[in-house]
Amino acid sequence: MASQAASLTAAQLKNLPRAETITVLYKEKDATDGDNLRIVGDKFPKSIATAFSTKWKAELVPSNKTNSGEIHSVIVDSIVVTGGSYGIWRDILNWMLGSCQGFGFAQTPSQRFKPYSFQFFVRECAVSIGCDTLQERATKRMERICAEQVHSEDVRALWLVNPPNEETRAFLVEHIAVRLWEKRLKAKSAYWTLREEFPDLNERIDTFLAQLKKDSAGDSRGDRRGRSDVQGVKDTTKKDGVRKVRAQRPQGHGEDGGEGKTVVLKMEVVRKATKKTPAYAKLDLASIGVTREQFCGSRE
Repeated sequence: MASQAASLTAAQLKNLPRAETITVLYKEKDATDGDNLRIVGDKFPKSIATAFSTKWKAELVPSNKTNSGEIHSVIVDSIVVTGGSYGIWRDILNWMLGSCQGFGFAQTPSQRFKPYSFQFFVRECAVSIGCDTLQERATKRMERICAEQVHSEDVRALWLVNPPNEETRAFLVEHIAVRLWEKRLKAKSAYWTLREEFPDLNERIDTFLAQLKKDSAGDSRGDRRGRSDVQGVKDTTKKDGVRKVRAQRPQGHGEDGGEGKTVVLKMEVVRKATKKTPAYAKLDLASIGVTREQFCGSRE
């Protein structure tokens, strides 16, 4: 389900009411009690929270129905977020507020150090609260970054995610292996350090490279067979064409339908060739059975 903010204009986002507010609390992933809760957003507009997050919209419903069927108002004035980091959640809340200033959606949160893994965690947080707008924007940023190369520090950060994200790991293995195979991996030494640090990463890269080598060998054999087949088709076509032409000619006859005849021409050189002028020769028409009238035509 899409969030409400995805369908609102810049003016509508700006006009969202600010009177009713909530407190956004951050909980460490491994925390077991409420003592580790930290305030990441105080007096945050409730209307903005529910507009951008489908999960928060469901959690902040102001009423519950009792067993007797009566409706009692229950005021929910706080929500708890987890995953990512405190700083990322603060950036996300600031992005929501910045998107309600009348200028459209604000610039997607980013950082210069480990930009890919940062966008990964932003996207994960956005997914966890049902903020599809931010999820899509973070995904596009990730695509632009990996079109060049994911930094080795990003690879390290994502490989250490616990529990492991298998989809992300598979992508990182392919990302590195393909660039190694195509000899366009930058800062190779940093990635060799990673391979030494994480034996499982090293093993999976080697496996991927072996598969690339196998596929490449198969393609090469296929290309050679393909070229031979194409050449054979061309040669066969050419020979078939010659056969067809020959088949159209009557056996034992010349082009004019008469009997085939071999003629040896003997010409007398009357002027030798020089560097500037060609040679001239005289041909006796009678030697080939041609009269003067036949060669020049009759005079009428």
